[in-house]
Amino acid sequence: METVADSFVSLMEDPTLGEIDRPMIERFRVQLRRLPADVYQFRRAHGLQMTLREVAERAESLGLSARTQTSVDRTVGYLSEMLKGAADAGYMRENPAKTVTGKQNKRVRENRQRDPFTPTDLAQIFGANWFATGSGRLNNAGKYRTFQPHYYWLPLLGLYTGARINELAQLYLDDVRVTDAKVWYLDFNLNGADKLDVDDPDDKSLKTINSIRSVPLHSEVLKLGFLEYVQALRAAKHKRLFPELLHYRMKGYGKAAGSWFNDRYLGRSLGIKRDGRKVFHSFRHTFVTSLFDAELPDATVSQLSGHAQEGSMAATRYRKEQAPDKLQPYVERLKFPLPEIALRRRRRLARPEGCARAKER
Repeated sequence: METVADSFVSLMEDPTLGEIDRPMIERFRVQLRRLPADVYQFRRAHGLQMTLREVAERAESLGLSARTQTSVDRTVGYLSEMLKGAADAGYMRENPAKTVTGKQNKRVRENRQRDPFTPTDLAQIFGANWFATGSGRLNNAGKYRTFQPHYYWLPLLGLYTGARINELAQLYLDDVRVTDAKVWYLDFNLNGADKLDVDDPDDKSLKTINSIRSVPLHSEVLKLGFLEYVQALRAAKHKRLFPELLHYRMKGYGKAAGSWFNDRYLGRSLGIKRDGRKVFHSFRHTFVTSLFDAELPDATVSQLSGHAQEGSMAATRYRKEQAPDKLQPYVERLKFPLPEIALRRRRRLARPEGCARAKER
């Protein structure tokens, strides 16, 4: 919301509430369409001090692809929510962005906004050299320059747990847990006040209360050395599962990982069309679709994916969540047509002291 507000203030030259009307909202939409898809990366390439207006003019002059209609609608939808709050509080007579766009006029069915990955997509994604060799390539000095551990683990965990990218990127090592029956699982929670490594008391976030859940780890993930990776991080005195990912106040730990996977890997490296249909979130669609294909009960699918359970009041109020031990056989039903993936090679990890990004050595 703060990012959207800043964009509106910048592009519309900081109007007062009384000056905001429907024509101004329409002009805001036009200005948004001129912006590149990733303003942050554009500023890194062309000047960090550029205003949004300068960014829009420069991007247009370079003929760069403009922001998608979906992205513009989402932004104006957030603005509409803020202006509704101002109208409800009596600061404005009405919300000038009401019904302009967004959720009120949604024309795409919920299950059509993202596409699951096809077998061909999965073959491409998991065909990278680090999956084939279990390690990134070293340069002549024996160091990694274009590889991070999350390149290997995030796609695998996204596919086999259906978790959102920020849910995975923000995990602590303490969130990798085991039951008395020796079933390993990921615990998606908001705990962490005693183990924060950033100056933000809310360094974790989940979409809804139903997103608090436990998802058993598939045997394929364990077979590839995930627990050994966790042990190596602990031995190196790290606290987080992906210590190389920095925390961003507005977008958490998933910002850099999302930019890498969606833009640089899917878009530039694999040439998958960047129209918002296939992104990291597509792993979640693939996961849920596969659960239904395996004929799992709806309640189990909802629990594993972190969705609200539907049904009668008795079912939603009194049905208890299944423990990881009970869920593990369901997760094992998942079968994906992946190319052969090499065991993740263990290497000594950099200790966090004096290592800002904690890159793997």
